[in-house]
Amino acid sequence: MFPVFLFALLAPFASFAAAPSPSPSDIRTLQSDRNVGLAALEENDLAEATRRFAEVRRRAPSDPLGWADGAVAAMRARDLETAQKLLGEALRLSPGNPSVLALEATRKELSGDTAGAAETYERAAASAPRDVASRWAAARILSAGSSEDKRRARADLEMALSQAPANLFLLLRLLELARETGDAPAAASAHERLATLVAGDARLDRAQAEAKAAVDTGDAKTADLKYRIVENLLKANPRYQQARRDVEPGVVGLPLEDWSEPLASAVLLERHGAYAVGRDPAQAVDRLELVEVLCRTWRDALLIRAARADVGIVAAPRPSSDTEGT
Repeated sequence: MFPVFLFALLAPFASFAAAPSPSPSDIRTLQSDRNVGLAALEENDLAEATRRFAEVRRRAPSDPLGWADGAVAAMRARDLETAQKLLGEALRLSPGNPSVLALEATRKELSGDTAGAAETYERAAASAPRDVASRWAAARILSAGSSEDKRRARADLEMALSQAPANLFLLLRLLELARETGDAPAAASAHERLATLVAGDARLDRAQAEAKAAVDTGDAKTADLKYRIVENLLKANPRYQQARRDVEPGVVGLPLEDWSEPLASAVLLERHGAYAVGRDPAQAVDRLELVEVLCRTWRDALLIRAARADVGIVAAPRPSSDTEGT
């Protein structure tokens, strides 16, 4: 029997049936090109990544992955003109995709359009609230700007921390920005949140206490020094290191890894052998729907049998051979 869980996944295939269908061999080639391209990006083999994602675009021109990931390779090679063209097509195909928006923000930042980059990072984060990296990227840019920019940066940091409240790196940036803008209550709140998360390390506790004492006496210069000591001590802490990697992955642009619809459905069909029941996705869906009807009928029969057993209704016994015919 074909895996029943696939029946719940049949709905997305309706749109796929109306579109040109890649063959199973095309899908396997696409998967291979994507996987090798992503691995090449990790190895900084930009020429191989560029070649593989060009193949993805040739075989699947309506999926944003090949365009977006080709742009990642171009940005890492500092070919911003090519990156702009590729991202333009990725955005046309998937205008609200937060991952593509984040890549466009990265391109704008690399091109020197910091205002546009901050705005696009914020759009990306608004589309994907758990994208704390984009929130931090916007805050990082805005914190170097005007007082209004700093206000936006504070708001972005708070929203990022609402998704990652234990992120030590972001807490330190919020504390730093609150002190810089003269917001003593916000700075005190950030200090207490940080102190609670790292309590128990004698050197850290002492450095934070000294920083707070300097703040309380109005000695901003000493407070700055003590908070730098706090962060330097935290840099050896695995929690701090992970917190920073979560928002600053250390590479230019994060590539897309997943196909969009309808290609994602075709990949799922091929992966689970659905093409074995049809020449193409449309025929596979038709035949799977028939299998679903048969399975539902069998399931209903089992449920009725179980329900009758629960209330003590059993089938009448067959007459024995001794009583038959009497």
